[in-house]
Amino acid sequence: MKEKQYTKEEIVARGEAIYTSQLRTSIENDENLGKIVMIDVESGDYVIANTGLEASRQIRVRRPEGVFCALRIGYTAVETIGGVLPRRKQAA
Repeated sequence: MKEKQYTKEEIVARGEAIYTSQLRTSIENDENLGKIVMIDVESGDYVIANTGLEASRQIRVRRPEGVFCALRIGYTAVETIGGVLPRRKQAA
């Protein structure tokens, strides 16, 4: 059982920080645009998949006790209801 508990806000902040500082420049490309990256916010381990469910299943095999954050590569939101997904600003 995990000793450390995170709030939803802490999970998102840690996931975004890992994505921005460690992953974005290497995985945000035309091949991965729109796919889901699932990040273990404690280890930095991640998987990329076409759907959130697929990504969740894959990462849980490697990190069954992980704490996960899902992001849509190249976009500021994972899902939208009746709207348009906003794109992230291009990496500098």
